[in-house]
Amino acid sequence: MPVMRGFYDRYFSEGTKEKTIDSLNCLSDIAKELGCTQAQLVLAWVIKWEKCQNAIFGASREEQVHDNVQAVKIMDKLTPEILKRINEK
Repeated sequence: MPVMRGFYDRYFSEGTKEKTIDSLNCLSDIAKELGCTQAQLVLAWVIKWEKCQNAIFGASREEQVHDNVQAVKIMDKLTPEILKRINEK
């Protein structure tokens, strides 16, 4: 359980909780602008990231696979300006 507590403290402890929520809200706004879900936005960002060689996602239902694959369509929408907004958060 200490590992989970460390993860929780990193993103949701006093002082970081607000920053985490602000970052998630920013990603939500960007996803809405691009007409996609936050999950699709994040997968597209990971795939487009130059240091990424593989993107792995999990799905327990067929619909999730179809939804996640849509991230490929979002990649072209990730302009340098959008990437900068994401990376600054």
